[in-house]
Parts: sequence; C-alpha cells; structure tokens
Amino acid sequence: MIFETKKRIDKIIKTVNSMSIVPKYWFRRNHKGYKVVSAVNNVIGLYLSDELEDFFIDRIETELKKVSKEEDSVEYIKLVRELSLELHKYLTQKTLKK
Repeated sequence: MIFETKKRIDKIIKTVNSMSIVPKYWFRRNHKGYKVVSAVNNVIGLYLSDELEDFFIDRIETELKKVSKEEDSVEYIKLVRELSLELHKYLTQKTLKK
C-alpha cells in the first residue's frame, strides 16, 4: 500500500513544477502564489530526504487559502491539493508500518 502511494507522489512531483502547469507569475516573489510554490518545493525536499512532517504539508493549504483562484491556476491548485493528500496518506501509512 505504501509503495503505491509513493508511486503516485513521485508522479505528481514530476509534474507539479512544470512551466505548463504553474502560472509563470507565481514564481515572482511579490505574488501570493510564490509562497505556495515555495511551500510545495520545501515539502518535496523534506519528502525526498525522509524528514517530512504533517505540519509542513499543512502550510501548503494555509498558503493556498490566501491566493485567488485565477483561471490559469486551477490545474496547479488541483495538483498541489492532490500532492498534499497523498503526502498525508503516506505519512499515515509510514506511521502504521512502524
């Protein structure tokens, strides 16, 4: 079960920073979306280094609530939420495995 979750996470990670998915202006530090992109990338780094904890994932949702849902950001936001859910699931499975 944890293996399938990791596969889904890895697939999302390969897509989530694609320039065709992330609205280009979200990479600008003066845009509210920048904090979402930063939180996502911090979480990816923590996941890859096996140091991830739930509160880091929760920060993504906190930052998502602060951005407006522009038409060109819908796909990215959906993918980020999917990543968050899968990461929470992964941490739960990892804890149960111990």
